[in-house]
Amino acid sequence: MLAYLLNERSGADLDESWKTERAATSVRAFAARLHQTADDSKEQ
Repeated sequence: MLAYLLNERSGADLDESWKTERAATSVRAFAARLHQTADDSKEQ
């Protein structure tokens, strides 16, 4: 029973970590595009 609860909790933590990492990656990708767009507009 204890092993089951620990495994279930670990799974929830992993899911939450994955969602956080995915969001952070999306934010980084958006920031990179925004930065590139700003650099492109400076060149013109």
